[in-house]
Amino acid sequence: MNIDMSSVRTKSTSNSNGSSGNSLDARIATLKKKLVDLFNKIKEIGQNPTEESTKRAEMLQ
Repeated sequence: MNIDMSSVRTKSTSNSNGSSGNSLDARIATLKKKLVDLFNKIKEIGQNPTEESTKRAEMLQ
């Protein structure tokens, strides 16, 4: 499984308060990074499965 979210674009819908738009963009970027990290962790576990890692992968999914 290979997830490339670098092409995902985010657009702020806030038109009156620029700081909230920046905050939203930062939160989206953080969540996107966490998703990529989780998918990479699941991928790593899938390549070297053990009983414990299989349970962790099921928990993450």
